[in-house]
Amino acid sequence: IMNSLAFLQKSPLRPKINPIAELVDAKGEAHIDLQLKIPYEVTDPVKVNVAAHLSGAEMTLKPVSLKVEDITGILNFTEDRVASSPIDAQTLGYPIRGKLTSDDNATYLGIDGTSSVDRLEKQFSFLKNDAADGQFSYHAQLTLPYATDLPSSLDITSSLQGVSIQSQTGLAKAALNEIPLHLSFLFENKPLIPLEVQYGKQLQAILLIDKNRSSLFSGNIVIGPEQATPYADPGLKVQIRQPTFNLSESMGAFASNNHTALPPLKEITIDTDSLIWHGQEFGALSGRMRHIDQSWQGTIDSAMAKGQFLIPDEFGGSREIQLNMNYLNLSALDKLSFETSDELVTDLPLLAINSQVLLWRSVDLGRLRLQTERLHNGIHFKTVQIDNADGRIDLGGDWLKTPTGTITQVRGNLKMENFGRFLSRLGYTDDIKETAANITFKGGWAGGPHHFAMNRLNGRLSIRLKDGRISSIEPGFGRLLGLIAMEQWVKRLSLDFSDIYREGLAFDEFHGNFKIKNGLAFTNDLTIDAVAATFNIAGFTNLVD
Repeated sequence: IMNSLAFLQKSPLRPKINPIAELVDAKGEAHIDLQLKIPYEVTDPVKVNVAAHLSGAEMTLKPVSLKVEDITGILNFTEDRVASSPIDAQTLGYPIRGKLTSDDNATYLGIDGTSSVDRLEKQFSFLKNDAADGQFSYHAQLTLPYATDLPSSLDITSSLQGVSIQSQTGLAKAALNEIPLHLSFLFENKPLIPLEVQYGKQLQAILLIDKNRSSLFSGNIVIGPEQATPYADPGLKVQIRQPTFNLSESMGAFASNNHTALPPLKEITIDTDSLIWHGQEFGALSGRMRHIDQSWQGTIDSAMAKGQFLIPDEFGGSREIQLNMNYLNLSALDKLSFETSDELVTDLPLLAINSQVLLWRSVDLGRLRLQTERLHNGIHFKTVQIDNADGRIDLGGDWLKTPTGTITQVRGNLKMENFGRFLSRLGYTDDIKETAANITFKGGWAGGPHHFAMNRLNGRLSIRLKDGRISSIEPGFGRLLGLIAMEQWVKRLSLDFSDIYREGLAFDEFHGNFKIKNGLAFTNDLTIDAVAATFNIAGFTNLVD
């Protein structure tokens, strides 16, 4: 057959034969019938009719190394067209039937056949997966243009009836259902073959196949309505553009499959109105990340956080997860599950966080700086600092693994110029007005930081408030006594009578120490040095209530 094609390439049929000969390797015997009419007049056309009778021949589509066997039929070549009788053959383990046609621009080979997911995976290793299974019918058309500057192409369509797909990314289908699949190969004279994939309205992709290695060089896969564009760099780019996206299930499905035949994942884009993580709904999320220098770098915009991040590939070393955020929302993070982290505390990644705004219960607590260090038995919180217009909170602590479980130890200091306003903004109480605060704490609780609860809290608290008011206490006659109190004369000489005309009990100092045990706070030295009187208090209060 190859000798016949070589002969025809040197004949007047060359423009029709060249595209076929360049694209296929053929083997086997062919019985050739030739009718040739060569007129004496140069201006008269040459008449050629070649009939090639094939029986048991073989052909390989060179760019994708696809072998077609047991070819039986009649190919017909004339000076102005290429055609055939119905051609029977076998490929991908199943019988096919095809037919050649042509027009003034190209030769076309139409094929109807059947195949299975298993056979496709054997032919194209990068298609190997655990999600799809079954047998399907398809129609393929190979287009061979006569113009040398136009590439040949192969288009395959199927309804995928008979194929079941298990997927957590909106691509699932039952075997009885139909979802149109369209594959389009472009056979350019280049080492990489473009393959466009369209799966219903759920997925579009452009893959580049290395024809020398029969492997996938790169791919841009879009799950959603947006069109894919070629991805020139080696590796995979995945774009998720869906109204609802279950991230935890999708990551689990990806991790469970054998993707060794695929190139490495290089870029991820997620745009969704509803992100699901372990059954919890987190609202809209827009995220972009690229794999650079052994880390994932990108941006996130969601109710939880907005800003830039860097996540290293390896968590066990000294490299940190870096978060440079416009805002970080602690209330939204409450939905995340950290239960498995207790067992892994010695292997948890280090964190370096800078957030311009730290939100809790929709309240702006201020700017956050957080830095962690690794300990042999846990994580050390070297810096936890919150700055706002009212003052600053400085914390440090440890999350440690012990024989009986993990524990959290915290020590810190709060300094506020207007502590009353800070408490009011947090929604705790409007009872404290103005007052500068200096509060120190040392203590902890059983479990990780995510296990914090008042009934677990143990430690010591020292509190000192200055120049404030307790609005719910009315000093009554004490207000008049405060007017003439000798120790207040300096205040009166500066014309400061605020303690007289403003509501509540004004105090110069409020100080004391508390011992906290399982959420009960005990004191025996709490003193309120008020203008109207001095109060010495001993007792306890239940912080849980």
